[in-house]
Amino acid sequence: MKKLSRNCPKIWILTPAGGTFGGLFVWAFIARALYMRKRREAERLRARLFEQESQAREALERKNRQLEEAKEAAELAKEAAELASQAAEAANQSKSLFLANMSHEIRTPLNAILGFSDLLNGVVKDPKERSYLGAISSSGRGLLTIINDILDLSKIEAGRLELQYEPVSVRQLLDDVAQVFSHKAQEKGLKLEIVTAPDLPEVLFLDEVRLRQILFNVLGNAVKF
Repeated sequence: MKKLSRNCPKIWILTPAGGTFGGLFVWAFIARALYMRKRREAERLRARLFEQESQAREALERKNRQLEEAKEAAELAKEAAELASQAAEAANQSKSLFLANMSHEIRTPLNAILGFSDLLNGVVKDPKERSYLGAISSSGRGLLTIINDILDLSKIEAGRLELQYEPVSVRQLLDDVAQVFSHKAQEKGLKLEIVTAPDLPEVLFLDEVRLRQILFNVLGNAVKF
């Protein structure tokens, strides 16, 4: 009985004393056993590596599919946003066109009413009738202000609202606005009185339309509430 080595597994081999052929046969058997064991280990390692490679390939394919799906979703979202932007722009253009046409259709008879009111104001002498004409003119200008309000909303949405400065008689403007709301104030038992500072200039350089809009909103809410 003979021990082969310290580093090798503990295998005891019986060899005939002085048997050269028998010893070679034993060594060949040991070598084959070691070879087969290493071969099985290599096959297991190769199978494990092949499985890992397959898993990595499947994971990569899943990632690629997810990227493609995300790319398609982003493209669809971009197309939807572009379509929504085009639809919004078309809607704004249609709204602007409608407001422009409506403004023209309303302004034409309204300007006629204001023009005839001015003509009658130079003919009518009765104070009561002149007050009626003044109310008609003030109401017409108020309606014109409402039309301008609607157009201003469209301009504000488009970012194209501009102030138009011109010489304006503030006292006359205040009297016109007060005349429009005086009847409503009387119906509610309110006293509407316009008081201006003595040193107020006769003419100021400002945007009459915008100031008229502000006064109409303030007085309208005051009389209403």
